[in-house]
Amino acid sequence: MPYRRGYYQYKSGEVLDVVVALPFAQGNVLKYLFRPGKGRYVEDLGKALFYLQQSRDTVDLAISSTAPNLPFQATRLVNKVDEFAEELEERGFPLAASAAAHAIRAFTARPRAARADADANAEGLIKEQINLLNKFNKE
Repeated sequence: MPYRRGYYQYKSGEVLDVVVALPFAQGNVLKYLFRPGKGRYVEDLGKALFYLQQSRDTVDLAISSTAPNLPFQATRLVNKVDEFAEELEERGFPLAASAAAHAIRAFTARPRAARADADANAEGLIKEQINLLNKFNKE
């Protein structure tokens, strides 16, 4: 089935515009974080977590081939993800919103230590959002 434009539509734009600008694993992290209401969100968060963990092996290569050569592009992606994250928070998913903000910084930050910190924060927030939704679904 071909992609339907508008499937990941937010007030500030189309999530796909950011996703396709990133390497595969990193793009999938954001795609799945920004899917509430599109399916089983806990399962989607699990997929985001999986791709975040997979991206650890490729993020240094992705950063070295993309962000340092295109600092404006990296800044634009961070700003756009922050806009999407604000709306995701308004939709009632503040932990996933924070995870998205940390994830894009993990993919675009220059110092390796900053990327590692952002990555760890994103992972913890995704896990916390999954636990919260699972607890809510059980009640």
